[in-house]
Amino acid sequence: MVLTAVFSDVHGGLEGLVALMYHFKIIGVKRIVCLGDLVGEGPDPKKCVEIAMNYFDITLLGNHDQYHLQGYVPEQARGSRKSHTWIIQNWFSAEELKKELDQLEEENKERKHKISLLDKINELYRKNPPKDEKELERYKHLFKLVESEPYFRFLQSLKPELPIADDSGSHNHGLGDNIILSHGFPVYFLKDKVEGEIKKDKVEGEINYECYIVTGEQKKEKRRRREKRLGEEGKNTEQVRKGVEVDQGKYITAEKIINILPPDTTLFVGHSHLNFILEGENNRRIVNPGCVFSRTGDEVATFAIYEKDDASDVNISGVKYNRRKTEDKMRAFDLV
Repeated sequence: MVLTAVFSDVHGGLEGLVALMYHFKIIGVKRIVCLGDLVGEGPDPKKCVEIAMNYFDITLLGNHDQYHLQGYVPEQARGSRKSHTWIIQNWFSAEELKKELDQLEEENKERKHKISLLDKINELYRKNPPKDEKELERYKHLFKLVESEPYFRFLQSLKPELPIADDSGSHNHGLGDNIILSHGFPVYFLKDKVEGEIKKDKVEGEINYECYIVTGEQKKEKRRRREKRLGEEGKNTEQVRKGVEVDQGKYITAEKIINILPPDTTLFVGHSHLNFILEGENNRRIVNPGCVFSRTGDEVATFAIYEKDDASDVNISGVKYNRRKTEDKMRAFDLV
């Protein structure tokens, strides 16, 4: 038995993450699992990814991590476009770095000895030193890209769920057969098993990683809030109905999934920022640990903690952190 902490949705919230890490050290946590979304929304994506690289035992790929890697935020997440644009401008563009690395890979095929991106830029700098301020700024930008390569490769290596098999092979988490980890809906593990049942619960759209797993009561509360907000925006009855239908189509209730899990299995999911523990028959359960930071959250970073191999002793707890400091930085960077 290993004391294991599971959390999700850090979203660049350094203060919440540091508070968690300090708490984990105090209570003797031996294994740290993050269900994804290290970046997006908050002001410290680089430092949060650095902590993950150095201290987390398992990290998943969240949808916001994927947005950064692909350089594109889809329409349903348009509220996050400002923060992702800020990440590109103030940290690095994954799209640009990938282009540089792909080009280097092609060039290395013609070389007897392969060189790194840093070697390439240093060589370029020696042969063509900057002649003016503009060229100097360009070199500074390229060296900044080089500095970001380890972070890019780390994010690129992450999977949205574990265990999983994809084009790069089979990947596991080492936590045993009783545990499933996923940022959003576990497509690889559950889609084919439950697609017919879930489609009764969905209004439109395909089942994918962007789908949220919530309890039935949480889904009802989402409906109530959506109806209220659309009404306050002056939408008519039909517009409210359609808006609610589209919104509700993103949510899949945990009650529809839990008894399709294998017996003695715990599924950990993130994404919704809404914490819950749902128990089912034959020692099945679904756990959402909540979130470390979100724009609309509070001053408590929540997490799940367990020690038994099947996580049957799992509980959800939280740690207060200096949210004001995070929000002050967001205002300073115009991220609110």
